[in-house]
Amino acid sequence: RAKREKNLIEENIRLKWLWKKAQVESDCLTSRKKRMNSYEYKNQSTKKENEIRKFLSISYESALNNDKEKALASPSVISYGLLDGKLAAHGVVPDEFFDILRNHVVSVTADNFRSALMSCEIQDE
Repeated sequence: RAKREKNLIEENIRLKWLWKKAQVESDCLTSRKKRMNSYEYKNQSTKKENEIRKFLSISYESALNNDKEKALASPSVISYGLLDGKLAAHGVVPDEFFDILRNHVVSVTADNFRSALMSCEIQDE
């Protein structure tokens, strides 16, 4: 009889525990849904999402811009830009200039380069 009463009490406690657990889980779910559907939560989550997007785009763009700036600031790119500008000012197509240079010399030296410029009627400045 004592064993049966003990089992009955244990079963009663287990059922109460399961009922209470289900009730608390249901209350938590309802509370969470209510909070997530609130204007304040949506506003905060949108704000945070925009901050993250801005941070990621700035990080990516700044790295990309740094690479571009380094490439554009290199002496070879600056020299090529100046040469291209001078050739364009005299109406010479860069491909023509390099064809002339290629036909005259095997290896490029300062004198060879200067003579190629002269053959295109460009003054050495």
